[in-house]
Amino acid sequence: NESTLTLIKQYCQPLLNEGADTIVLGCTHYPFVRPLIEKVVGADIVLIDTGAAVAKQLQKRLLELDLLVEVKNINHTPNVSFWTNSQATYARQVIIQLWGTSADMEFHIL
Repeated sequence: NESTLTLIKQYCQPLLNEGADTIVLGCTHYPFVRPLIEKVVGADIVLIDTGAAVAKQLQKRLLELDLLVEVKNINHTPNVSFWTNSQATYARQVIIQLWGTSADMEFHIL
């Protein structure tokens, strides 16, 4: 998506101008756009992706709280809730575009 690429350039260029050699992808949605970030910053910049570590910690907390559920029926459509601190009216559309539409979704603004 060209508008996403333009936005990534807008955010990354100041970092590159200041000589950054490593960028931490510290937000949950960055893994979705990592290929575009790599395209913008180039191969010489190290990208540290926190997504796997965050997912592992979430799994640990869900297990501790006995909230992790194994879906045994592959025909079951999961119910997924998304929480955002964005007041943007297009947050729902962005989440659907990134996630896909294979779940019953609920959206909550903090």
